[in-house]
Amino acid sequence: FRSGNRQLALPAIGMAAEYAIAKHALLRVGGSGFDIPHHAYYYDGEASLSVRVRHVEIVGGYKGLGYRTSPQNDQYVKSLVGGGFAGLRWHF
Repeated sequence: FRSGNRQLALPAIGMAAEYAIAKHALLRVGGSGFDIPHHAYYYDGEASLSVRVRHVEIVGGYKGLGYRTSPQNDQYVKSLVGGGFAGLRWHF
C-alpha cells in the first residue's frame, strides 16, 4: 500500500471588475491564476450578483477552480471544480 501527497504552491495574479447595476445592486466578476508551461497551473474565477436591503446583502453567483500538477511527476492530478453559491451578509 502506497499513499502519495501532492501539494501545489504557485503565486496568483488576478483581476476583478465591479459594476453598480443600481444603487443597491452590484455585479462582480473576478479571476486569478498562474501557469508554468508544460508543468503545473492553477486558476479560479467567480461571478456574483449582490443586492443590499438596509443592513442585509443577498449574494448569489458561480465559482470555479481548475488546477493541474506537473505531468512529469508520477502522481499527476488534474481537476476542474465549479458550482453555484448563495449567501447573506450583514453590514454594520
